[in-house]
Amino acid sequence: MSSFQGRMREYPTISIDRFDKDNLTARAYFLSHCHKDHMKGLKGPILKRRLECCLKVHLYCSPVTKELLLTNPKYKFWESRIVAIEVETPTQISLVDEASGEKEDLVVTLLPAGHCPGSVMFLFEGNNGTVLYTGDFRLAMGEVARMELLHSGNSLCIESTSAEFEEHKIRKSAQ
Repeated sequence: MSSFQGRMREYPTISIDRFDKDNLTARAYFLSHCHKDHMKGLKGPILKRRLECCLKVHLYCSPVTKELLLTNPKYKFWESRIVAIEVETPTQISLVDEASGEKEDLVVTLLPAGHCPGSVMFLFEGNNGTVLYTGDFRLAMGEVARMELLHSGNSLCIESTSAEFEEHKIRKSAQ
């Protein structure tokens, strides 16, 4: 079971891989891949009711994850709310509070995670810094050096099924 509760300190208005409890008030949801431990609450009745009245709330994921998710009839209610983002394509997202109209812009880039078909890591860039959320991942030797975007972060959120959730500040060495 995932130890990550769905929220990052830097961007508390989004929820990643968790769709219940405090995460029900998120302005946007992100799904790294279609494994049960990352989908808790995704088909819940409270979340379903929230989507009926909050028109600007979306679920962001990879195109493969979207297709896999929608093959299950239990998730069909998400169909008009899922936004598939192409891997390695920086995409601007506006997080809007529908009650106050407050808006926060965020750039998200999906990076291949190598865990299962459609699995991605999320690189978030915005006013509160750059944060990489890994989800479950497996990178082959040399892949980290190849992914330039992995070297631009301020924080790293490593989610692990076999260990406690970790959040790390990245210290950049003087050039």
